[in-house]
Amino acid sequence: LNFTFLTKDCIYFNGYRPLETRNQNQYSILPACINFMYPNGNIKDVPPKERFRSDIACCLATTHHLLLTQGYSIDKIFETIRTYANKYVFIEFMPKGLYSKKYGSQKAPDWYTTEWFRMNFMKYFVLRGEIKLNEIRYLFWGGVLTNKTS
Repeated sequence: LNFTFLTKDCIYFNGYRPLETRNQNQYSILPACINFMYPNGNIKDVPPKERFRSDIACCLATTHHLLLTQGYSIDKIFETIRTYANKYVFIEFMPKGLYSKKYGSQKAPDWYTTEWFRMNFMKYFVLRGEIKLNEIRYLFWGGVLTNKTS
């Protein structure tokens, strides 16, 4: 993928702050701050998995909480993220687990490794790239596997 995004400040609209971005065309990005594992909504609304489905789904600084404190399986997390993406996903992995500058880190389980995350990622997505952002963050991106059923 070769994207260049430039962001600028803009006003809030109905409680949302869309980010205006420009590439060759102009796109609007509407960040959705929802519990994507258990999305609530008005039963008369379009379900969140349809309403927020897009070409690219991003999941940043989330999976470690779902895995290490909420007890979700990696399969359930990736299955759910996949339902929001038509083409691509960007998913952040935090190999040190639960970490904060204030409290330091809690030891992650032995199975919780970058290799384990990558192996599971590739069950649901075609791995297009992986970058180590810093000591506590990796970004994985890939294409949605079309032959995977859930």
